[in-house]
Amino acid sequence: MQLECLVRKNGVNGKDMNRWFISMVSDGNYLYWVTELRGHILKMKIEDLTVEYITPLGDCNDYNSAAILCINDNKIYYVVEGGEQLIIYDMINNTTKKFVIKCGDMYLNMFSYANIINNILVIIPMYAPSVVNINIKNGVVDRKLFKNYKSEDMKHYYTNCIVNKDESIIDIVNIRNHEYLTYSVSDEELRGNFKISLDVKDVVSIEKDTEEIYILDKQNNIYQYNKNTCQRILKIDDSKDGYFVLHRAYDFLWIMPLYGNDIYKCNIKTGQMVKFDRYPSDYIYNAPKTMGKFTSKCSVKGKTYFTMHAGTYIFCVDDLTGEGEFLDIKWPGWKEEAEEVIYKKMKTIYEMDLSFESFLKYGIRYGFETFLK
Repeated sequence: MQLECLVRKNGVNGKDMNRWFISMVSDGNYLYWVTELRGHILKMKIEDLTVEYITPLGDCNDYNSAAILCINDNKIYYVVEGGEQLIIYDMINNTTKKFVIKCGDMYLNMFSYANIINNILVIIPMYAPSVVNINIKNGVVDRKLFKNYKSEDMKHYYTNCIVNKDESIIDIVNIRNHEYLTYSVSDEELRGNFKISLDVKDVVSIEKDTEEIYILDKQNNIYQYNKNTCQRILKIDDSKDGYFVLHRAYDFLWIMPLYGNDIYKCNIKTGQMVKFDRYPSDYIYNAPKTMGKFTSKCSVKGKTYFTMHAGTYIFCVDDLTGEGEFLDIKWPGWKEEAEEVIYKKMKTIYEMDLSFESFLKYGIRYGFETFLK
């Protein structure tokens, strides 16, 4: 292999772009994610916050528009190129299997729900009018609507899903017509539905707490809803389309920014809302404004982790106390990052993948020819 360009800077501030990711999953001991750019697979040990690269046999290509979907039976499922391909990583055998599914037009990397049900990977995209069923044995794709729904009903798409104790039962809200559905993914049956009475146009996110539902609209209003009343409890005076993820923990409701500037915490009992102000001293959000900050969450062992789409930090809320903090992650060092670039067999190395300093350190110690193999 010939190296086309040793180190080249990207037009965007490229620092740590190889860590950007949209979603993550957990097996109880680790968090796993795939970076949106280059398709690097990483895992973080929850106990000590140490991050490592995973280098599976059989797949080391460079991918974009990648996102991890779910974990099941020691296998990680993720899509690349927005859903053109599905890759299954077997953690026991350290191998990958790849299916060409040609769903890039559905943006499967941005999804409301993904789970394995009876050897079928079920995905509900945020921006496509159908439910996607993929046979994990042969890669056959079946696109279908919610049962009893027409394409016209589906075209407005859906918010994030609330997954119930039975993981095949989900709650989801239509963005435009505000219809709240309880749906069984396993038997494709509607278990219940009702209309939420809202005057606003677009619902962005929902959160459920026993009988109460919290709703975030596109104008950054937050409503508390039950089947008897719907009242606005909060208004964030910030940028339009600014917020995206809601999370209820103890007596608090956390509101995470998409394009907005701040993280907010609201005491549900008192109505007091404050801006979170304990950012890391080196906190820099260096992505373009069109790239959201926090896009999804993953709950495990009483804590909820928020994926920071374009950044090098992970935010964590303790669901027992309601308190939140940025984690002091132990990211891979220069040696591990250089070895990941070598493993990827990258013909062009950008500084977003490996800093010039790290390139020099590794080359001087182990030989620059290692990058050419």
